[in-house]
Amino acid sequence: MELKGKPLSLAAKILGAAIAVGALILKATVSPLLDIDAAIKTASFVVLVFAPVDLSMVMGNIFGPLSAARNAGDGR
Repeated sequence: MELKGKPLSLAAKILGAAIAVGALILKATVSPLLDIDAAIKTASFVVLVFAPVDLSMVMGNIFGPLSAARNAGDGR
């Protein structure tokens, strides 16, 4: 089974948002003493783990077509 970066990155963003929203709901309803700062840092960490995947996709979109155009111009 081959893992793809784009769906994993999207899942990490969804999970991070779910953690942040869930923590806010818990703080507002059940546990007012919940440290929201720690919850938001945890959500941010989940998203940032996949930042290199996002950066790689952006760089591939920026520089991928240029290298393909250069190779086509060289007669390869």
